[in-house]
Order: sequence, then C-alpha cells, then structure tokens
Amino acid sequence: MIIQPTWKNNPDINRLFELFTAHRFQLFIVGGWIRDCVLNIPAHDLDLATDATPNQILKMITPYGLKHNSNFSQYGTVLLGADNISVTTFREDINPQGRQTDVKFSKNLETDANRRDFTINALYATYEGRIIDPLNGLDDLINGRVKFIGHPYDRISEDYLRVLRFFRFTAAYGNANNGFDPDGLSAVKRTDIQKLRTLSPERVRHEVLRLVTVRPLYWCLKSIEKTPIWSWLFPQGNSQNINRLEKIEKEYGLNSPTILNLAILGVQPYNPIYALTRSESQYLEIMRNLLNSRQKIDEIAYRHGVDLAKDFHLVQAVLSNKAIATDFIARITLAAKQTFPITSSDLSRQYKGEKLGQTLKEIEQTWIDSQFTLKKEELLDKYL
Repeated sequence: MIIQPTWKNNPDINRLFELFTAHRFQLFIVGGWIRDCVLNIPAHDLDLATDATPNQILKMITPYGLKHNSNFSQYGTVLLGADNISVTTFREDINPQGRQTDVKFSKNLETDANRRDFTINALYATYEGRIIDPLNGLDDLINGRVKFIGHPYDRISEDYLRVLRFFRFTAAYGNANNGFDPDGLSAVKRTDIQKLRTLSPERVRHEVLRLVTVRPLYWCLKSIEKTPIWSWLFPQGNSQNINRLEKIEKEYGLNSPTILNLAILGVQPYNPIYALTRSESQYLEIMRNLLNSRQKIDEIAYRHGVDLAKDFHLVQAVLSNKAIATDFIARITLAAKQTFPITSSDLSRQYKGEKLGQTLKEIEQTWIDSQFTLKKEELLDKYL
C-alpha cells in the first residue's frame, strides 16, 4: 500500500532523508503518522526509525549545524530539527522495566518492529509513502483491531502503562462491533493492580486525559468498568454518565473540555494518581463545591463566567439524569454580563465595618435572586 507522503511538507524531514540516503543509511517514517494517514485523519506524531546508531547520526549531522538533542541517545533516540523530530535506531529492548530498559541496537527493521506494543504501531513507510508492514498491522488498523505484539501479558509486564495505552488505542482505533481484543483484555484483567500503582502520575495523567477525549467512548468504558483497573482509575465513576454526556454533546453539538470528562467520572481534585495541574484540580474543586451548593445557573454565570456555568449545567444534567434547559445559553450569557449596581459608598452612611460588608452581600444576593431585575433604587429602598 502507498499513502500520500504528507511529511514532504516538512523541510527538516526532506533534509534528513537526503542526508541519510547520501550516507547509505535506512530511514523510515514509523507509527502514528502512518496510522493516521491510512485512516485519513489529522496526523501529529512524526517519528523516524533508522539503522544508524546515535553516534553515527550525530557524526552525520554535525557538519550541517542541524539543531539536535541527544539526551536520550542511550535509548537510541536523537531529536532533530526545529520540531524535535524523534529519530530512533532500530533496537531490541533487553529486560524492559517501564521507561527503563537496556537496549541492543540492530540493523534489522523486523527486530525493531517486534519490540513495539501494538501491531498498528509497527507500521513503517519509505519517503515516497510505501508502507512496510512486518506484523500485519495494516489489516488490524483497517479493521479496527488493536492487538498486542506477541503475548499480551508479557508486553504489559514490560511496561504497565501499556494497560492504559491499550484502553486509549482501542477507544481511538477500535470499534464497538469488535470491542476489545479478547487476549489483550484477558491479560489486563490478570494484571496486578499494585503494579499500576508504581507508574508515575505524570504518565498516567497523559494517557487518561487523551483517553477521555475520544468519541465515541462509552462503548469502551463499559468494558473497562468490568476490569479491576476501573476501581483504581475512577473509583467514584460510572461509565453510564459518559453515555449520557455523549448523547447531550451530540444533540447540542457540544465539545466538552477534557477536564469536564474527569468531573463526570468522579475524579477528585488533587488526586495523587494523576498529577493534575493546579488549574485542573481547582476546576474539579470548584465543580464539586458548586454541585454541593444551592446556587442557580444564573448566579454561577455571574460569579464564575459563561464557560464554567455551561460546564456546570452539563455536569449537573448528566449526574442527575435531567434534560438540558433549552434557554440556558441565553440565561448564562445574560447573567455573565451583569454588573452589581451597588457599591459600599452607597451604604457607608448607614453601615460601618463588618456590618457594611455583610449588608452589601445580602443586597447582592437579593439582586441575583431577582434574576438581576431589581434596579439600584429598588435595592436601596429595601435596605436603607
């Protein structure tokens, strides 16, 4: 099979292929870019594989002043060009333990293919776009199958993050008709949950955030929910809530922010499993507090803005299994534009100190409860 070589639009890629060819080294596009081109979806992950060793790569590029980063050269990877294009030597992983592994460089593409996780990630392409498929990954990709290379349990034992990658890749490249590869899912269910607890929170966060943005997702989550992994990832979550969310998104043409999906799945702020950023945890904390409060959508929009009010209404509708209010966008847009007409100077003659602040808050709440209809004069008449 030959695909459109869209990488030719990248000057650094063109330069690298010219350079490697001139020095009689093999160079191939590998993995994600090919996968996405075959499926005709936007491609992002541009990685290269070669039979040149890191030392040979560095020696080759030095005369040309090409920007590079060799911090990962012990694993066979050199980052090249302005876009930090990953160029990795064909290799065999010896006694892999997560990200830590001893490597043995190889001149053989098939050896390199066999150390990868899934067959759909072991696709290589020449500069002209001819696909090299040593492990039948192309057929799996076209037919929506995500399969481990070799024995699934062994591949997972090499790096337990592959459990989460199996979930994410199945959600993204599989389909509901096929479901999960049964051998892979069986291996996941056999995996010791304590092994996953050893994963770095940063790696877990990266995979989970990419997983929850996939659509459709419910078909995938309901299978994950039946594995021991669910109680570790989403102990307070219910996959049915994502089902409701997807239906609302489809009906109203919404694209939910990534962090909203975690709120729907009951992820708590500052959860140590995920290494959430401060802003992500703050979002989850605000959302939790709002769900436990009696604030109406108008007040939330006034105090927190349109985006958070919209997210709150969506989360509330999903968790309570209620319909979206048809006028909620108009309501929150109007509420967010409101400016409280009373200032402390309006009350300073009658109220002082703590009493002034307390009264100002009471008046503001009265104004909010009137859906912002009470005028300044009407509010002052009530309290002066």
